[in-house]
Amino acid sequence: ARLADAAGVNPETGDLPVRVAAALGGVTIIAKGAVDVITDGTATIRCGEPGGSKRCGGLGDLLSGGLAPLWAHALRAGRDDDDDTIDGLPRKLWAGYAASCAARRA
Repeated sequence: ARLADAAGVNPETGDLPVRVAAALGGVTIIAKGAVDVITDGTATIRCGEPGGSKRCGGLGDLLSGGLAPLWAHALRAGRDDDDDTIDGLPRKLWAGYAASCAARRA
């Protein structure tokens, strides 16, 4: 909600991560929750991968640590061709989805 407030987005309505990402100019947001939301404000992937019933602290650290090399690989792979998408969605969102799945399974 703090990021939404800073972006001038009403946190009480609609799909908050999507609206915040759009308001911030298309940054990619990974919002953890019962279903993780990975969005850049125009495209969205949701990760409902089952996880442990008791999730431990530090999973955000695992998520960001896993995301960095996946994102770098996605950006590099997209540089080699004209299509920056996989199945119509940006590679950076798929990198976020993979990191989200790994963190949820940890």
